Amino acid sequence: MTHPMYDEYPQPLKKKIDAIKDEEIAKALWATKGLQALAAVRLGCSPSTVNKRIHESPYLTAVVIDAKEVRKDRYEEVLDRIIDKEEAVPLMFALKTQCKDRGYGQDAVVIDIKDPVKMLMDQIRSSKNLLEHEKRE
Repeated sequence: MTHPMYDEYPQPLKKKIDAIKDEEIAKALWATKGLQALAAVRLGCSPSTVNKRIHESPYLTAVVIDAKEVRKDRYEEVLDRIIDKEEAVPLMFALKTQCKDRGYGQDAVVIDIKDPVKMLMDQIRSSKNLLEHEKRE
């Protein structure tokens, strides 16, 4: 299922992109936690336009960095709550790819779901063998 914001490519701006103030772009970037494509949808322009303005402005670059840090904090907050649950696997992917600078790189904690799956399969096989053994007796 796609996000409604991605259904259509943005229509051309009614006002020139130069008329959009840095503060408007900053608010859109902050609201989307630094996600440039979503910020562009909010502003009614293309992601490449937002990207260009970010690279031209030290202020907007700082807003993106700060907003992404807030998003990383959220990942870590969620991780604290669900670390022992199987749902942690997608979160760990996000942490390993987006939060490498915080120590979640490839050599960081890895959740290996093969062992629990193998253990479950072994239990199923044992139960099946036990049932077959009881049927024979």
